Amino acid sequence: MTGDWITEKQSDREKTREVRPKYELLTSHVARRTFVTMCLRKGMSPEDIRAVTGHTTADMMMKYVKFDDESKREKMSILNEARQQECETVFDYEIGSEERMKLGIPEQSAYFEMFEGDTASVTAHHALLFHLRHDFDHRATYMKRLPNDRFNDTIDVLIRIKEY
Repeated sequence: MTGDWITEKQSDREKTREVRPKYELLTSHVARRTFVTMCLRKGMSPEDIRAVTGHTTADMMMKYVKFDDESKREKMSILNEARQQECETVFDYEIGSEERMKLGIPEQSAYFEMFEGDTASVTAHHALLFHLRHDFDHRATYMKRLPNDRFNDTIDVLIRIKEY
């Protein structure tokens, strides 16, 4: 807080630089923005923050939020981990490259992007994997979870795999 800060101002074509101590530039707006951002980082709900800060709408409060690049990466990492943990996939069963190729499944990173939210496809992939492994009990478990239209499509693929 005691270091110097360089500020630049531009008026028409004239640019001026000024060196000032950081503490002179700290305002209540900076404190409010820092408070809101840190509360969100620590997991406080937006509704609770609004109650404390007195913002009447979420849009008003979000004007005070400022995340740096590292915070954004951290949040995306948490999101990706949660997405991968909440959805069981064939990658949870140590699928090999050869099995993956037979089933026409992309590598893990592309898989999550392609099939995000498509539980029917993910379930069908499980059934197909267990069919390849001759684990017919697990195959039946996943086949029962399929919607009728996907059930028939998966049966067709099972027949092709058998011929493969």
